[in-house]
Amino acid sequence: MPFNTTAFELRSDISDILCSWASLIVDTRRVSRPERTVPSVSGFLLTHLDWLAEHEVGAELSAETAGLVERARRILSSEKVHAFAVGSCPERACTGTLRASVHPDTPGRLSEVRCTVERTHRWAESEWLRLGERVSGESGRTRRPMWLGVAEITRMWNVSRGSVYRLASERSWRRCSRGRKTYYHSDDVAETMRDRVSRS
Repeated sequence: MPFNTTAFELRSDISDILCSWASLIVDTRRVSRPERTVPSVSGFLLTHLDWLAEHEVGAELSAETAGLVERARRILSSEKVHAFAVGSCPERACTGTLRASVHPDTPGRLSEVRCTVERTHRWAESEWLRLGERVSGESGRTRRPMWLGVAEITRMWNVSRGSVYRLASERSWRRCSRGRKTYYHSDDVAETMRDRVSRS
């Protein structure tokens, strides 16, 4: 992942600005200085928040922290997100359209499919296979087989690569090879993952 200089600069500014306000409190109120970490300084400022609110420069603190928050939001919103239409919502009497949001560059950030009309109609990655059947109207017997790579399985079900290989061997997943990569039958994968959830 490339180094984000903008985020690094913001992190430094957050530390410097919060520490400068902590110094004001320490010098004025004659209290012990907190450890120079953002969590420690933030907790220190919260402890003295009432005093800061009544101080003549309290409005400046509010303005500076609001500026930091806005900068952080701009950095987060610049994350690459792939969004695309999937099809009509399969829920009864719903007129909405399904849209998928995929976060390819953010490990741990969950992708999902949402309905444009009803907010409660949403599906996590691990539910996409079943959702695909509902949207297409095809059952497991009539649709063409779908093959999943190891990276897709680890992301959709939040399991390690080692667990994928172990489960594939233990449960005898059907597989195919394309070049140097191995892909597993989605039905076998989904059945195994459902069993894991039911036992947990």
